[in-house]
Amino acid sequence: SASERNEHLDRALEYFRKAEEGGRSLDRVYAQMGDCHFFKGDMARAMEYSQKSIAMNKKELRPYSRIYSIYIKEGKNDKAAEILAEYLKVVPDSAQVEFALGEHYLKYQKDNARAKQSFNRVVELSRSSGAEDYYTENALFYLGYIHYGENDYDRALSRFEEALEQWDALAALAPE
Repeated sequence: SASERNEHLDRALEYFRKAEEGGRSLDRVYAQMGDCHFFKGDMARAMEYSQKSIAMNKKELRPYSRIYSIYIKEGKNDKAAEILAEYLKVVPDSAQVEFALGEHYLKYQKDNARAKQSFNRVVELSRSSGAEDYYTENALFYLGYIHYGENDYDRALSRFEEALEQWDALAALAPE
């Protein structure tokens, strides 16, 4: 039940407050506290602790993701995109976050131009730094979808073919 869940979250927060007093790994402690407050429905405290976590460690994705979730829950789609973009300034080679930003532009902001930019960046990252196949394959599919919607059928087909080639290559590596 909700009351049992909140009791467990309150107990967890007590432990995290004790950990906070110890002063070690505060970025992770604050991220955990932010999560607890989020699940309790206290978005202001969730935001506060997530921001504290970021202030201690700008490269940790978790508090950015939490803030993103808060903004989405509040219908602040522009702010949600901004927090992902902020993370990418610190960790520019994150295919995971670039992909999430592309999906955000496509789903929440209906901004195909910026979605294409993000998905193309994911493909670029896969070629230069070996981004995870999941993100690359899906970025190619999304690019095909966007190009198709723009009546650019040749480019759409090309992206779909690239995605399928990658999928086939991955399937060939899978054990039978």
